[in-house]
Amino acid sequence: MLIRDRFSNSPDGIVAARQHREMIGVLALAGQVTIVDQEKKHEAAMFRFLCAYAGAGRKKLLPFGLGAGVRTLYCCDRFYEADLHDRMERVKVRDPYPSSRDRARENLVRYWLELEQKSRYEQSLVTQSGQRQLLEQARRHDSRLLIFDALDDWTLMESKETAENLPATFSELLEKLTSRGISVLIFTSGTKGRKIIPALLGPLPYNKVFIRKDKGRRVPGSLRLLVSREASHDASPVPCEFVWWSKIDVDGNFDFSCKEEHFVEQKSAVQEARDERHDKIKALIGNGVTSQKEMVGPLDCDASTVNRAVKELVERGEVLKDRKTKKLSLPGSDTPPAGSTDSAPTNDDASGKEW
Repeated sequence: MLIRDRFSNSPDGIVAARQHREMIGVLALAGQVTIVDQEKKHEAAMFRFLCAYAGAGRKKLLPFGLGAGVRTLYCCDRFYEADLHDRMERVKVRDPYPSSRDRARENLVRYWLELEQKSRYEQSLVTQSGQRQLLEQARRHDSRLLIFDALDDWTLMESKETAENLPATFSELLEKLTSRGISVLIFTSGTKGRKIIPALLGPLPYNKVFIRKDKGRRVPGSLRLLVSREASHDASPVPCEFVWWSKIDVDGNFDFSCKEEHFVEQKSAVQEARDERHDKIKALIGNGVTSQKEMVGPLDCDASTVNRAVKELVERGEVLKDRKTKKLSLPGSDTPPAGSTDSAPTNDDASGKEW
């Protein structure tokens, strides 16, 4: 499932992380800076967006942990505006809970790096004007989490210094942000991005995460990333090395996980039939059919096959079965199991649930 569990103290990390609120689990902590070093910019595009969505929508991004559901300032290049819109739509479809979808839409604020070259120089974070603009955005939106989709794009500098673009120190900007308790998550990519970090951050402490594409195992339509992190404190239960994968199926549906058992390769005909039966059972339950006996006809199979399929779903936690009434229900559904006297949960009860 996971490569291995290993814990260490980061030489660059800030200690005593228990005292800091987790904004995206241990990936982003309040008042701290985390650098995510990507091998290539486009390979981890969906992962980057999921970080922003989890932080804004209070979603779990395993294995890092739970997003805080806070105002998130997502700094990204307008050149990729259409791509980001598509990512948002895919993730919204993947998220089954209206409460977290609404929360993410409310809390996720985009700060665009404009296309015009003059504007890009003015917004550069190594200039005084660019830093003023960013700080104003963070203040205006009361941001608690700030994510740079690709820092390289935000550090352009004109060859000739002008009154409008006076240079400024990037590490001082980060100190101003973190002193307010803001968590800063910075994605860099490639050799160039890797080289500029020491010069930009100087002596400022930060946590490190590395992302590499798993080139040894390729499956069509999917992406496997090798993720490693330098733990900011050794009490964290989060592994320091693991595999994270994502895929988009033929219908355009997006899925992801850090668990190997969720990574489905080519299925046999028997597996396909079993999975289709499982899906039909869950659909029937969602439509109010809560008795196994009532499912025999719609599923066009014998009672023993239905019983076996339901048992498998119950064991996997995908279906709930009332011990007294034997009625079936779906976990996280808006209505209580049949025969239950509990009141129906609100949408907010879905807060923080896994996808």
